[in-house]
Amino acid sequence: SSGINAEYGDLDIEGVTRTQILECKLDATEKSRSEYRDKARKLLTENDLLQTQMSSTERDTIEVISYLKKEDLAKDQMIEQLQGQLKNLKQESRKEREALIEDFTYQINILEKNLAEKKKEAQQMQDELMQIKEFRRKKNEMQHELVQVEQREEPPAIGQQQTLEDKLLAIEG
Repeated sequence: SSGINAEYGDLDIEGVTRTQILECKLDATEKSRSEYRDKARKLLTENDLLQTQMSSTERDTIEVISYLKKEDLAKDQMIEQLQGQLKNLKQESRKEREALIEDFTYQINILEKNLAEKKKEAQQMQDELMQIKEFRRKKNEMQHELVQVEQREEPPAIGQQQTLEDKLLAIEG
């Protein structure tokens, strides 16, 4: 019987030790579970924070993209507007250039016409000058002839002298 007690005694010690081991395992498991829950809560909180940050970043990104698209659209509109202004300026410049060409062509034509008239007048004056020179030459010849006739002859008859003077006056007139 002492062998049995000894067996049971050993069992009790083993039982107590097993109980303690199980209790330790239970405590360790509960502690591990508690740590797991704390870590899970912490991860959940961090996950929520990251999702909030990600949502905020996405909104910011969308706002930036939207702003950039608006800026791009505004610049495109500005480019179109400037291209339209450039086209209008080119058309106005072409019209002004054509008007200047037309005006200068008109002025050149008037000046050429005036020049032709002045040339014609100058030619007429030159012709008249030549006629005057020719007249003076003939007048001098006639006066010379008159003097020669007067010197060769005796005083001419009044009628003959009158005829030479009439010729001379006719040439002058």
